[in-house]
Amino acid sequence: MSSNHHLTEVYKTKDGIVYQDDLQKCLIIDFAGQKTCYSVDGFFQLKKLVDRVDIHSMVADASNHADLEIIYPLASDRCYVLNFCEIIKLRSLLNGAKVMLELNSIIRESLYTPVVV
Repeated sequence: MSSNHHLTEVYKTKDGIVYQDDLQKCLIIDFAGQKTCYSVDGFFQLKKLVDRVDIHSMVADASNHADLEIIYPLASDRCYVLNFCEIIKLRSLLNGAKVMLELNSIIRESLYTPVVV
């Protein structure tokens, strides 16, 4: 992991932070006490996996195993074992980071697109 000199905070909640590292060209997710580096594609793949978790079924199912979800992002050493509340927290973090990345992209596009007169 690179030093903090090259990290830009993308989005932060009380439960985690997403940083952008321009030197390594990756996004770093700091969640549940662990930092994990993802490519931009890997970040969006993780977001899709987290979004696919059926939290309504988790709440409705009374069996012992229903309160945990295991998420294995591709191309990552990280394995997430999350309970219902952690899924909600991670989903919120990833959603906020996605919005900020999209907003940043729109702003850059607007600033650097040549004006045709």
